Amino acid sequence: MRIKVLVDNKSDYSLFKPEWGLSVLFEHNKNNVLLDFGQSNKFINNAYHLDCDISSIDFAVLSHAHYDHSNGMKYFIKNNNYAKIYMHESAKNLCFRDAKSLGIKYKKYIGIHKGYLDKYNDRICYVKKKSEIVRGIYILPYSNEITLNHDDTLVTKHMYIREYNDSNKTYDKKYIPDTFNHEVTLVFDTKEGLVIANSCSHMGVINIINEVRKAFPKKHIYAYVGGLHLFNAKEDDIKKVADVLLKEDIDYVITGHCTKDRAYNILEGILGERMRQMESGYEIEI
Repeated sequence: MRIKVLVDNKSDYSLFKPEWGLSVLFEHNKNNVLLDFGQSNKFINNAYHLDCDISSIDFAVLSHAHYDHSNGMKYFIKNNNYAKIYMHESAKNLCFRDAKSLGIKYKKYIGIHKGYLDKYNDRICYVKKKSEIVRGIYILPYSNEITLNHDDTLVTKHMYIREYNDSNKTYDKKYIPDTFNHEVTLVFDTKEGLVIANSCSHMGVINIINEVRKAFPKKHIYAYVGGLHLFNAKEDDIKKVADVLLKEDIDYVITGHCTKDRAYNILEGILGERMRQMESGYEIEI
């Protein structure tokens, strides 16, 4: 498998344009799979410099319904005229986060660009359960089952949704805490083991690993690719994640975006050479 990071928050390469967001291309078994689109057309420019042909991508997956992963969708569709875009059906909900301006607290919209889902409906495939898209490549929604293994401390806080009512095509006016049931994990079943790709891990890294364990029992987890959303986590919680990654004997943890440098350095201090840091233009064969 070859992994090419089309967009991440930073880049040490002058040719590649960074932005807050993520877009990653996976080349596996003659399939080209794009995970997310960033928040602009920068992934298109970066793809060119990585010798990636956007028009030849076989299908795309939207990991969750936030703007920094979805706003580039229109540029993908403009440059690729056939690939389907898979996302959870709950991506129809409106997403918000706590914000403050001039001392006034409010809910800031951080969801998919309004109108995209209707405009590109013929290209979108909604999923709500484990789905094998092509042989050995799966989309895995989180079941939201509260079990003894579920760790609420690692689930992202201070984010909200307004639910979409499919029967009357309207949105509820009430803001409720986001349980991130719109977040999906892309899983590759390779000869080396499972490759987990989750762009932000809002549901919590440990919970996502446990969910993959339930869906693919007795399979070795070979790699975890994506943001771990640990940039504001307590050091003890970061170390808890590192302990689980070590216990699972995961060969590669390829991360960037919402992990950020502080958490990355703590993880690297524990996991050593298993850690790899993403950036725009980064490429690795695993």
